[in-house]
Amino acid sequence: MGLLAALLETAPSAGCSLAVGHVNHGWRGEQSRGDAALVERFCRRRGVPFYLATLPAQRSRGVSKEAWARQARYSALHEIARREGADAIATAHTQDDAAETLLLALVRGRPLSGLSGIRERREDGVVRPLLSVSRGDLDRFRRQRGVPARRDRSNSDLSIERNWIRRRILPPLCRRFGPSLVANLAASAEALARDREWLEQAFREQVGPLLHRDGRRDSISAERARALPSGARRRLILAMAADASGAREFAPTRREIRAIEERLVSGDEFRFEAGRRVEFRIRRGDFTAAPAGAAVRCKMPSRTSNRT
Repeated sequence: MGLLAALLETAPSAGCSLAVGHVNHGWRGEQSRGDAALVERFCRRRGVPFYLATLPAQRSRGVSKEAWARQARYSALHEIARREGADAIATAHTQDDAAETLLLALVRGRPLSGLSGIRERREDGVVRPLLSVSRGDLDRFRRQRGVPARRDRSNSDLSIERNWIRRRILPPLCRRFGPSLVANLAASAEALARDREWLEQAFREQVGPLLHRDGRRDSISAERARALPSGARRRLILAMAADASGAREFAPTRREIRAIEERLVSGDEFRFEAGRRVEFRIRRGDFTAAPAGAAVRCKMPSRTSNRT
């Protein structure tokens, strides 16, 4: 609601028109319906087109409730944007969200793609115009404008990792290191995002031409893949996994990446299934990744292995 209040003031001077997409996850019954009703009433009074999407009760297997909801939510918003003919989808992520995302990525041991966190602008048209604004400042702005809002009680559920970071980790860190901590974490995430963009561009220019794509099957000369620096090899494995799985969010685990790289460097032919979704193999001099079928899972190296 704070984002909507800000855009109502700034969009006309920028030559933009607005429409609102609201996604009801259906998790909180009558409270969820009340959220949607509040947004719809506000939009009707301001003459803003309102679109409601309700997610199905059944979620995909093999993913967490939050991950499934995020994917389904963005799919619904993209469909609304397509029907409306919108040029962009604006979400209300703030500095606090960027800081929380960075901390979550650190404790989970995520690679650079996770540490770089929330991007200001995504390739699919999603924009985050409030990443330089704190959550507190945004809420104060909303109240000053008299814009109503409702509290989502699921934000108090400490079994959700992001909520636990938000309520139990960030407050004592801010008390110890000062109120600028959140802005500093968000700035670090932005710096990492810039580095990631440069690395991705270098990867596309230097490694992309070596990679042959045939539908969801990627292949590259195993000899050329072995000649790459380790960082580039691991980025290659991640890129091939994303293509073969058909999901940008999918990535092999760190142990799987290490196991695939070790087998690639060894030069022996192998067949390895990552995450039950992508089959990596070397055969006849080619290193390939394709959607998993009747693959044979290679034995993972033990935690006590002396391989590096």
